[in-house]
Amino acid sequence: MIVGAYGYYSNTGRAYIYFGGPAMNNTADLIMSGETIDSYYGFSVSTAGDVNGDGFSDVIVGAGISSGFRQSVYIFRWGINE
Repeated sequence: MIVGAYGYYSNTGRAYIYFGGPAMNNTADLIMSGETIDSYYGFSVSTAGDVNGDGFSDVIVGAGISSGFRQSVYIFRWGINE
């Protein structure tokens, strides 16, 4: 599961990844943070299916919601060694 928190720390933003499983808890397994204040990292988040064909689901994180800021999309590919 992926959760976006674009308002975190002066709108720098964060994305929280929870891998899940039978013993899933409320602690994120991975936390990814935006690069700068007002980057709105995590404004949009989604699973991306298996983009690279390795058998693992990948995720997309969007940043930037205003025309005054650069808008970016980050694709994270997960795998056994990543």
